Amino acid sequence: MKTGDFRERVFSTAAILALVVLSGCKSWQPVMETPASWIARESPPEVRLTAATGDQVTIRRPIVVNDSIVSASARVAVGAFAPPRRGVRLSDVHGFEVPQFDPVKTAGLAAGFLAVSISWARTVGKTGGGQETPEPPLDKFAPGFRLMWRVIP
Repeated sequence: MKTGDFRERVFSTAAILALVVLSGCKSWQPVMETPASWIARESPPEVRLTAATGDQVTIRRPIVVNDSIVSASARVAVGAFAPPRRGVRLSDVHGFEVPQFDPVKTAGLAAGFLAVSISWARTVGKTGGGQETPEPPLDKFAPGFRLMWRVIP
């Protein structure tokens, strides 16, 4: 195996592992304050609201407009025929939760990913055969064609 191939494999494995770990795991934590004051002060990226019926609604970029919690990213048309924003009335909110990073879940996910990766590498390594790959055949094209065949698969 060439040194460049090894570096490329290590880099791609590290990139995938970092992507999985850095994406992290979140858990919903209840907030004991009133939703209107907390949203105005903290401006969270998203909230999960529970209504009296037990229905749960997740709102991204929440803001308080009049007596409702609505999404700030909802399209607002101006004029007589503006569609109403969908939201939840503050009086109907019985549960209010926000996402928080959970290091325990993230560590568990990373450990599981690492265990699967090592198991897969050991399994593939045992059945690899250890044979070296043959050298590629010599190109019989002019230099311009060689470049074109390397660029265009």
